[in-house]
Amino acid sequence: MEPSIAAGEEIDVDTASYAKSSPARWDVIVYHSPQGDGQLCSRVVGLPGEVINFTKDGLTIDGKPTTPPSGIFKPDYKMPAKAAEIVIIALPYTVPVNRYFVMGDNVYNSVDSRYWGALDVARIVGKVHNK
Repeated sequence: MEPSIAAGEEIDVDTASYAKSSPARWDVIVYHSPQGDGQLCSRVVGLPGEVINFTKDGLTIDGKPTTPPSGIFKPDYKMPAKAAEIVIIALPYTVPVNRYFVMGDNVYNSVDSRYWGALDVARIVGKVHNK
Protein backbone atom coordinates (compact mmCIF):
# COMPACT_ATOMS: atom_id res chain seq x y z
CA MET A 1 0.00 0.00 0.00
CA GLU A 2 2.95 2.31 -0.36
CA PRO A 3 3.12 5.26 -0.41
CA SER A 4 0.11 5.49 1.96
CA ILE A 5 1.28 2.70 4.27
CA ALA A 6 4.96 1.84 4.44
CA ALA A 7 6.19 -1.75 4.73
CA GLY A 8 6.24 -2.68 8.42
CA GLU A 9 4.15 0.32 9.49
CA GLU A 10 1.59 -0.35 12.21
CA ILE A 11 -1.99 0.59 11.40
CA ASP A 12 -5.21 0.93 13.40
CA VAL A 13 -8.11 -1.12 12.07
CA ASP A 14 -11.69 -0.48 13.19
CA THR A 15 -13.29 -3.91 12.97
CA ALA A 16 -16.74 -2.50 13.82
CA SER A 17 -16.66 0.27 11.21
CA TYR A 18 -18.90 -1.50 8.71
CA ALA A 19 -21.39 -3.01 11.15
CA LYS A 20 -23.88 -0.21 10.39
CA SER A 21 -22.52 1.25 7.16
CA SER A 22 -20.89 0.13 3.94
CA PRO A 23 -17.37 0.80 2.72
CA ALA A 24 -17.04 4.09 0.84
CA ARG A 25 -14.91 4.88 -2.18
CA TRP A 26 -11.28 5.55 -1.21
CA ASP A 27 -11.59 3.85 2.20
CA VAL A 28 -8.48 1.83 3.07
CA ILE A 29 -9.56 -1.59 4.30
CA VAL A 30 -8.05 -4.78 5.69
CA TYR A 31 -9.48 -8.02 4.32
CA HIS A 32 -8.92 -11.76 4.10
CA SER A 33 -7.18 -12.43 0.81
CA PRO A 34 -9.26 -14.30 -1.78
CA GLN A 35 -6.06 -16.14 -2.63
CA GLY A 36 -5.69 -17.49 0.90
CA ASP A 37 -2.45 -15.69 1.73
CA GLY A 38 -3.47 -13.94 4.96
CA GLN A 39 -4.84 -10.47 5.45
CA LEU A 40 -4.16 -7.67 3.01
CA CYS A 41 -4.76 -3.94 2.84
CA SER A 42 -6.18 -2.10 -0.19
CA ARG A 43 -8.24 0.93 -1.12
CA VAL A 44 -11.92 0.68 -2.13
CA VAL A 45 -12.20 1.96 -5.70
CA GLY A 46 -15.48 0.56 -7.03
CA LEU A 47 -18.79 0.05 -5.26
CA PRO A 48 -21.45 -2.61 -5.98
CA GLY A 49 -23.12 -2.07 -9.36
CA GLU A 50 -20.52 0.36 -10.72
CA VAL A 51 -18.66 -0.17 -13.98
CA ILE A 52 -14.87 0.10 -13.64
CA ASN A 53 -12.58 0.72 -16.60
CA PHE A 54 -9.06 1.92 -17.27
CA THR A 55 -8.40 4.15 -20.25
CA LYS A 56 -5.38 6.09 -21.47
CA ASP A 57 -6.66 8.92 -19.27
CA GLY A 58 -6.89 6.79 -16.12
CA LEU A 59 -9.61 5.21 -14.02
CA THR A 60 -13.24 5.64 -15.05
CA ILE A 61 -16.31 4.73 -13.02
CA ASP A 62 -19.61 4.41 -14.84
CA GLY A 63 -17.91 5.98 -17.87
CA LYS A 64 -16.80 9.12 -16.04
CA PRO A 65 -13.19 10.03 -15.25
CA THR A 66 -12.42 9.70 -11.56
CA THR A 67 -9.95 11.74 -9.56
CA PRO A 68 -8.37 9.63 -6.83
CA PRO A 69 -6.96 11.24 -3.68
CA SER A 70 -3.66 13.01 -4.29
CA GLY A 71 -0.59 10.83 -4.70
CA ILE A 72 -2.34 7.48 -5.06
CA PHE A 73 -2.66 6.52 -8.72
CA LYS A 74 -0.60 7.76 -11.62
CA PRO A 75 -2.70 9.47 -14.31
CA ASP A 76 -1.12 7.30 -17.02
CA TYR A 77 -2.34 4.07 -15.42
CA LYS A 78 -2.06 0.96 -17.59
CA MET A 79 -2.45 -2.71 -16.80
CA PRO A 80 1.04 -4.15 -16.18
CA ALA A 81 2.40 -6.09 -19.16
CA LYS A 82 2.59 -9.33 -17.15
CA ALA A 83 -1.06 -8.94 -16.16
CA ALA A 84 -2.33 -10.47 -19.40
CA GLU A 85 -1.07 -13.84 -18.19
CA ILE A 86 -2.89 -13.83 -14.84
CA VAL A 87 -5.84 -11.42 -15.02
CA ILE A 88 -9.24 -13.06 -14.70
CA ILE A 89 -11.42 -9.98 -15.22
CA ALA A 90 -12.41 -8.34 -18.47
CA LEU A 91 -12.71 -4.57 -18.75
CA PRO A 92 -15.01 -2.78 -18.48
CA TYR A 93 -15.89 -4.64 -15.27
CA THR A 94 -19.21 -4.42 -13.45
CA VAL A 95 -18.82 -4.81 -9.69
CA PRO A 96 -21.29 -7.48 -8.49
CA VAL A 97 -23.74 -6.99 -5.60
CA ASN A 98 -22.12 -7.31 -2.15
CA ARG A 99 -18.64 -6.91 -3.61
CA TYR A 100 -16.08 -4.11 -3.86
CA PHE A 101 -13.35 -3.40 -6.40
CA VAL A 102 -10.15 -2.78 -4.43
CA MET A 103 -6.65 -1.72 -5.49
CA GLY A 104 -3.35 -1.19 -3.77
CA ASP A 105 -2.02 2.36 -3.91
CA ASN A 106 1.14 1.14 -5.63
CA VAL A 107 -0.78 0.09 -8.75
CA TYR A 108 2.28 -1.29 -10.53
CA ASN A 109 3.08 -3.71 -7.72
CA SER A 110 -0.26 -4.82 -6.34
CA VAL A 111 -2.22 -8.01 -6.92
CA ASP A 112 -5.78 -6.87 -6.32
CA SER A 113 -9.27 -6.80 -7.90
CA ARG A 114 -7.71 -6.29 -11.32
CA TYR A 115 -6.44 -9.86 -11.05
CA TRP A 116 -8.97 -11.79 -8.94
CA GLY A 117 -12.15 -9.75 -9.35
CA ALA A 118 -14.24 -7.87 -6.81
CA LEU A 119 -13.86 -8.57 -3.11
CA ASP A 120 -16.78 -10.19 -1.28
CA VAL A 121 -17.99 -7.95 1.57
CA ALA A 122 -17.77 -10.98 3.93
CA ARG A 123 -13.96 -10.92 3.56
CA ILE A 124 -13.63 -7.36 4.91
CA VAL A 125 -12.10 -7.17 8.39
CA GLY A 126 -12.36 -3.43 8.93
CA LYS A 127 -11.40 0.12 8.02
CA VAL A 128 -7.92 1.52 8.42
CA HIS A 129 -7.97 4.89 10.17
CA ASN A 130 -6.06 7.96 9.04
CA LYS A 131 -5.01 6.64 5.60
